Amino acid sequence: MALPPGVQVVSRIPAPGGGEWVLGSDGGVFAVGGANFYGAYTTLPDQARQGDRGGWARIDPTVEGGYMLTSARGETYHFNPPPIQRPEAPTAPTAPVPQAPPTGPAQGEDISGSKILENALAQYGLQDLGKELLDYYRGPAGGSIEATYIRMRETDQYKKRFSGMEARRAAGYAPISEEAYIAWEGAAKSLFNHYSLPPEFYDTPEELASFIAGDVSPTELKTRIEDGYVAAFNAPPEVRNALQEMYGVDAPSLAAFFLDPQAGEKVIQKKWTAAQIGGQATKSGFGALTKEEAEALSVGGMSVQEAQQRFGILGEQSELFGMIPGEVAGGVTREEQLAAAGGDIAAQKKIERRGQERTAAFQGGGGFAGGQTGLTGLGEAQ
Repeated sequence: MALPPGVQVVSRIPAPGGGEWVLGSDGGVFAVGGANFYGAYTTLPDQARQGDRGGWARIDPTVEGGYMLTSARGETYHFNPPPIQRPEAPTAPTAPVPQAPPTGPAQGEDISGSKILENALAQYGLQDLGKELLDYYRGPAGGSIEATYIRMRETDQYKKRFSGMEARRAAGYAPISEEAYIAWEGAAKSLFNHYSLPPEFYDTPEELASFIAGDVSPTELKTRIEDGYVAAFNAPPEVRNALQEMYGVDAPSLAAFFLDPQAGEKVIQKKWTAAQIGGQATKSGFGALTKEEAEALSVGGMSVQEAQQRFGILGEQSELFGMIPGEVAGGVTREEQLAAAGGDIAAQKKIERRGQERTAAFQGGGGFAGGQTGLTGLGEAQ
């Protein structure tokens, strides 16, 4: 990305649909990596420009899906996408499946009844049941569409395809028809596509079934997605940066995680925890972690609170780990520091001893005194 001559990057944020927005020191906004551009201070007419800005402070996301520029004097300028009318799914009826023609002659003579059944199975994605159910419908035990539908709903294939049906009933919600069920799935997928959520979150009927089982309407689902974006943008910037740098996880992935943490766990829960640990390491002054280092600490059971505490201690006592003139013993390597943060007793004891040795070397003569208690708080090293 090349900014105009003399223009510096002031602030940058990820865009919901991919890419990012970059605020320049002249008040210009640069849309990078396919992000939509909605305007900048430099595009405003003179009458819309306010006061003495004193430079620019930052760019932030807005709830409407755009961005807001803030000047050094606290003046704000909002640039949002035009409102989009999004179709909602039809309200789910509470009645059972609409009844097909009541009867048909046995032995396959009712061509229209067979066709109704074939069309229904194709719509439901249950074509594999075609021969079995058509034979049943045409046989002496069947003879009617109603009886064949009952037979269909008893199969394992149907129960898997419409798993939200039984879950709704168990939760006490009104039944819906298969047609309404499918219409809801279509509306949900349209919303996910519109907001650029990762397809691997909700790409099977079983994953969508949890929303149907919970009686979540498309309108409520839309609200949840938008709330997820707000939560994603409100996550600490060092965590967002770690996710992006280590895994390429962007704002839509974070929004999907906040939308449904249980589903998100399959895709980025481990990444989220590792990124939080990496973010704490950067924030503390210890320095950025690699993906492998952050994941190893996460797998080892380190919590975000522990990362904050332990890397804070490592950052504060960084002078302890290097060599100073006249020292014979080696310093404490990065690997040993990470091991101590992760709970390795031997590494913790080495740091503890080094703190005691460094304190003794400078006792009474000024200089370094931060190691008097070693790395108290990292563990139980004595």
